[in-house]
Amino acid sequence: TVRITPDAPRESPITVYNPLTKQITRISGLEVSRVVLLDGTALLSFDDGTKMNIFPNGNTAVLHEGYWLITNAAGRRVLKDPAGKVTPLVLSLVTSNTDTETLSKLTTREDGVVTVQYDDGRTLAQHIDGTRMWRGADSDVVEVEADGLPRVFASPRQGTSADVPLPQRSTIAVEALGGLTLTVVPHEYVA
Repeated sequence: TVRITPDAPRESPITVYNPLTKQITRISGLEVSRVVLLDGTALLSFDDGTKMNIFPNGNTAVLHEGYWLITNAAGRRVLKDPAGKVTPLVLSLVTSNTDTETLSKLTTREDGVVTVQYDDGRTLAQHIDGTRMWRGADSDVVEVEADGLPRVFASPRQGTSADVPLPQRSTIAVEALGGLTLTVVPHEYVA
């Protein structure tokens, strides 16, 4: 897994279930960290305690005030309350179109999630916060990117890695299990 903490919290729209109004609504949150798992799933944490899990296939799961709002790529939604009871909800509106030239299928969900299935088998899921998740046609590698954050490559077989642009004279310290720390220093600074 790769854990990313932005230099400054990132403002992001979030679709949540409001237990007071019993309505699905959109709020604005400040993302304070994210973890990208081996399968490309990103687990986002917000300053108010809200959690948003976004998946390479366009599925989402948002935990807000004890309630999970889970939406699949086809727009099916369920609500899981704090006691664990699962209740089906009204479908999210979904529209799909196929580009006649490229034969790519574009699907847009009312909560702002867009998925694209390209003719060659590649897929793209763009989530409400702007995160883009790309998967190759014959590959288990998922590329996860979001403005202002390092690009992450994730694969159950190959692990995860991050493409991190660094300011000049920067080093990277990686902490491993067992207390081992690996420090990476650009070769031009090694005597």
